[in-house]
Amino acid sequence: MAMCRITVSLRKMKMFILLLLLAGIILLLISLLPEVQGRVTIGGDPIKTNELIQLLDNATGGDTIVVEEGNYSADQIWPYFKENITLYSEDTERTRFVGGHGGPYFMSEIKIEVSNFTIVGFNITGYEGHEIRIYVSAVSNVTITKCILDASIYFLSTSENITITNNSFTNSRIFPDYGDLEKIRYHHITNNTINGRPLHYLLDERDVTTDSLDGGYMLVNCTNITLRDMDVDYFSNGLSILFSSDITMEGCRLNFTGNVITSRNSERVIIANSTLGRVNLYSNSGVRMFNNTVYDALSLLGGNGIVVAKNRFTGSEGISLMNTINATLTDNTMEEHGIEIFNYYGYFTGYNLSDYYFHHISNNTVGGKPIYYYINESGKKVPDDAGQVIIVNCTGMTLTGLNISNVYKGISLYESAHNILRDSRITANFSAILITASDGNIIENCTITDSPYSIYMYDGANNTFRGCAFRNSPLSIRGGNNLIVNSTITRQVQIPQYTGICTTDDLIISGTTVRGFDTGISAWASSKGIVLTLKDSVISENDIGVSLHCGAAPWNTTLRASGCTFSNNSDTGIAVKGRVFIFLSDSVITGNGNNGLEFDWSDGAVEGGVFIDNPVGIYVSRSSHTIRNSTIRENRDAGIYIHYGSAGTITGCNISGNYEGIFAERHYSILVDCCQLLGNTNAGIRLQNGTSGRVENSTISGSVNGIHILNAHPEILWCNITDNNNGIIVKRLYRDIKVRYCNISGNRNMGIDAPSNNIYYMDARYNYWGEASGPLNPSFNPHGRGNGAGDGVLFSPWYGDPSFENMQCLEESEEPDVVGLSLMLGVIFILFVLLVFVIRMPEEKFPKKGRAR
Repeated sequence: MAMCRITVSLRKMKMFILLLLLAGIILLLISLLPEVQGRVTIGGDPIKTNELIQLLDNATGGDTIVVEEGNYSADQIWPYFKENITLYSEDTERTRFVGGHGGPYFMSEIKIEVSNFTIVGFNITGYEGHEIRIYVSAVSNVTITKCILDASIYFLSTSENITITNNSFTNSRIFPDYGDLEKIRYHHITNNTINGRPLHYLLDERDVTTDSLDGGYMLVNCTNITLRDMDVDYFSNGLSILFSSDITMEGCRLNFTGNVITSRNSERVIIANSTLGRVNLYSNSGVRMFNNTVYDALSLLGGNGIVVAKNRFTGSEGISLMNTINATLTDNTMEEHGIEIFNYYGYFTGYNLSDYYFHHISNNTVGGKPIYYYINESGKKVPDDAGQVIIVNCTGMTLTGLNISNVYKGISLYESAHNILRDSRITANFSAILITASDGNIIENCTITDSPYSIYMYDGANNTFRGCAFRNSPLSIRGGNNLIVNSTITRQVQIPQYTGICTTDDLIISGTTVRGFDTGISAWASSKGIVLTLKDSVISENDIGVSLHCGAAPWNTTLRASGCTFSNNSDTGIAVKGRVFIFLSDSVITGNGNNGLEFDWSDGAVEGGVFIDNPVGIYVSRSSHTIRNSTIRENRDAGIYIHYGSAGTITGCNISGNYEGIFAERHYSILVDCCQLLGNTNAGIRLQNGTSGRVENSTISGSVNGIHILNAHPEILWCNITDNNNGIIVKRLYRDIKVRYCNISGNRNMGIDAPSNNIYYMDARYNYWGEASGPLNPSFNPHGRGNGAGDGVLFSPWYGDPSFENMQCLEESEEPDVVGLSLMLGVIFILFVLLVFVIRMPEEKFPKKGRAR
């Protein structure tokens, strides 16, 4: 029989080894296959792509790689390009570099970052609507020829001697981009078409007049060029003007909605009597644009002395001035958008107000209503028929009864103070009111709707928003001591408006409701401390009610809330990151979806507040925290849940009616002091998984377990632990636990229960157990009439009453209670007799086990 069992085991072992070998062979074969699995992308044949990559890997300078027809992943191939290599295909239509991955309309790119590189005869296209761009960056002697390109080519400013010839572009274009004229002028751009129409490249031309033009034009370093009667449909860059002067375009029709005219670093350009899509004028001077129909937009970025007059803008775009000075805009009509004066510096290094001055803006309309532009005015009333208002360096202006809609910025205030806007309706704008470096303005009794930014404020102070209704229109505020009072900020449709009010400076909100956003209010201190003050306000039905964030010390964010309600937010009432201090007076945090208050990676504090009917009243994760004088009751999971972190303090709190009052795990050095933990269903305090610290001067009553300990080692001092099923229960003892000077009475099952442990102690000496006779323990104090003590508990000596006179000064060496000492001596005698008896018994009849001390 023994031999049979061995045979069966060997057979099983052989089968097991065979399976292991088979699995190893499969894994080895997979590893030896070409690296197709790691290189699969949508739009390209992975095997063909890998074959071409291997050819590029093995190529040396001067090689020509003949590529057979097929689909190749453009995104994966270009990192393997090498200098002095030519990629050549004889079947242009069917040899395709396909770009695009991750989903529809994801932009792809090919970067040519090597010199002396040539591509001949490829079809370069995006996959199912993806955009693909070819960047030629900081290299020289690159040639792209005889290709079909549904891809735009960008020459970055450091590239030299680029040849683009005999290519067919489809709905795409060539961008010489910014940069150095001495490099741009040595590019070779010849015999290319876009959408079947010729692209004319003029370099260093002088005194040319052309009529009835066919196709598009690129002018580089040209002078005195006149272009008449261009007629181009779907031509994305109909005219590019670079480093040129005295250029006239007249009577042309460029009907594509993209960038049909781009002029950069040029002067004295005239665009007249034409039909156009988008026009971009970068760093030009002396440009004149008049009597045109524009159905996209005009963008002026940089530049000086530009005149735009008597143009008609028929689409949803208008005129944007960005970092531009001394512009004249007159007698233009716009269906929507209006005039935007914008400053790029404002986002990065501060604003330059000179960009808003010295313009001449008059007699323009938007939506059939006048655009009013005021500069250096005082005490005027703006007519109530305004379609848009721009105010620069003005004071005491009055705006009443306005109805402004469908413009980019409805009302703009630049460096203007003590103006009043009231009783107006501003709707469906990108930014309803823009405030830049403007103080002491009042906006009251206004309705602002359906604007991604109802208020966009950059460095405005002491402005007041009173009695306003903001619907689907959030506020972004940068500037100190602004006031929002008796207003409503609500989102009623699910559109991408993530924060109701965002502030980076001191802000006061009073008598206001914020409802329906991803985040109701966001306050973020990044380079200074800020104070958010909330009074008598309701923050409800957002995902997060209030988000408080602070960057590195010494800065901090402070929330002071009085008479406020943070309710029914689907995630958290108040969320905290960084160094944040919260002071809550007569404020309620209730009915939120996850947590009333959440500390995450924070070293902040909260004082006051009523946290009721949340899953968790206060959640603390990876934080040092202080929770002081708060009422935390009737939360469904835990009053306070602490997960990771250190140096936490909970003091003076009333924590009652929760499933668990305080639940702490993996938290070091917690202090619970002077708290009332009453009627928490499962546990008043639950400590587990390495949690340490102290519970002192507190009352824990009315729970299944007053204090529940699992793999934790707290000290428990001067507490009333009464009227629970179990006063203290220890499920696993892995370090010493000390309980001192506590009233452990009225607990229905056990006063303290702990398992025996040969190394660590549940040291519960010097406590009162409800009776002078001490705790009931059948083995060591069978005559005790007090609460029960488990066999793993050291309980003697004990106190005969709960008075604990001078208890904070009492040392363990002082005289213990006489009754307890007598009982202790009796127990010691009985243990001695039992020990002698056990030693003399045969080992087989009495195995060695028991409670070691």
